[in-house]
Amino acid sequence: MNQFFIRVVPSIGSFILLSLLSGIFLLSPGSVNAQSSRLRVGEDLSEANDMKDCFVTAAKAAGAEDLDGFLVHFTVGTQKTLRKKMAMIFVQCEFALEVLDCHVIDCSSEKGELAVRYRAGPFERQVDVVAVLDMRRENNYWKINREIVKTVRPSTPTCSPSRNSYLGGGHLAMR
Repeated sequence: MNQFFIRVVPSIGSFILLSLLSGIFLLSPGSVNAQSSRLRVGEDLSEANDMKDCFVTAAKAAGAEDLDGFLVHFTVGTQKTLRKKMAMIFVQCEFALEVLDCHVIDCSSEKGELAVRYRAGPFERQVDVVAVLDMRRENNYWKINREIVKTVRPSTPTCSPSRNSYLGGGHLAMR
């Protein structure tokens, strides 16, 4: 009986290992049918991550009161309307922007939507904002085209930390 396991099991084990390894190579992202309703192995999420990075980087620039660094993350048409408003805000007070939560709603090659929750404003009067960002590709970069604000509430220090930070917190983008 022991000789059976010594001779047969290693050969079966190597067959299973080779089958698994060859199956992994067969399931590379390019070989899976895109029309299939099944989950894809190794799906590329870089578009969604690039959309999130655009918003987080814009928030960091706003927290640093870098007007040009902030506006570069918006489409050309949106930059023109924001420049005067944001310049006055940056000059009048210390502005902070903290990203609390960010989720991709829709993402295609040229446009997408991002659901965001952030804390913004001068330090003494911060508000929590929930909004949907309309994102567009411009010059091969994701840019914020429009913000559709859903709710604006005064930020309260009495809320529990779990109430103010979903899924373990957000990206801090203020100075």
